Amino acid sequence: AIGLIDHTSLGDNDTEAMIQKLVDDAVAEAPHTAAVCVYPKFVPFIRSLQREEPRRYPRTLRIATVVNFPLGRDPIDKVVALTNQAVKDGADEIDMVIDYALLKRNLAEGKASAEAAVKAVRAACPQETVLLKVIIESGELQTPELITAACDAALAGGADYLKTSTGKVKVNATPEAAEVMLRRIAGYHAAHPGCRRVGFKAAGGVKTPEQARQYLDLAAECLYGSCQQRHRVDA
Repeated sequence: AIGLIDHTSLGDNDTEAMIQKLVDDAVAEAPHTAAVCVYPKFVPFIRSLQREEPRRYPRTLRIATVVNFPLGRDPIDKVVALTNQAVKDGADEIDMVIDYALLKRNLAEGKASAEAAVKAVRAACPQETVLLKVIIESGELQTPELITAACDAALAGGADYLKTSTGKVKVNATPEAAEVMLRRIAGYHAAHPGCRRVGFKAAGGVKTPEQARQYLDLAAECLYGSCQQRHRVDA
């Protein structure tokens, strides 16, 4: 399952030395992890490592970064500008947070806002080369109704992945929330058979191989054994 992991460091005090160790750990075994996930300011640094030592740091290791993180409340023009810069710097994947607090206060307004934000960030991510993961913060939304609304907004906006959590709140990924999310993905696939295949990412609180396997098995069950490579876990 190493090839399904996004090796992540999103600490407030991260340094280039810490990020280099993260990347070293990500490529320590074959196969390497799917990606490393870092703050935007570190994207150029990792890309420089890949240019300077391509055998040690292969280009197949993807670089993911975060925008509108962690609260989902930044002005959309700022979010789009940060996304554009991250893509220019070499990011392969953008993980964006929706305004989950607005969704909790007003379902209709929050859903419309989330869909518009996802569409705006999607437009800044070239479909062929940059994946867009949408973080719904399922542990804050809590109820199946709110989780469903967030998923539907992300899917309508053009998400390539639905992601549970930022890892910055008290409750992160749970099997219960994951099942709701996976069934919305399954419903989207059924309603749009010719469209993109959407993946799922469990993030926050996934600490052991057994926990990771639980989410992968749940994905296979809900999505009828669809390709595992469309699913990820944080570590």
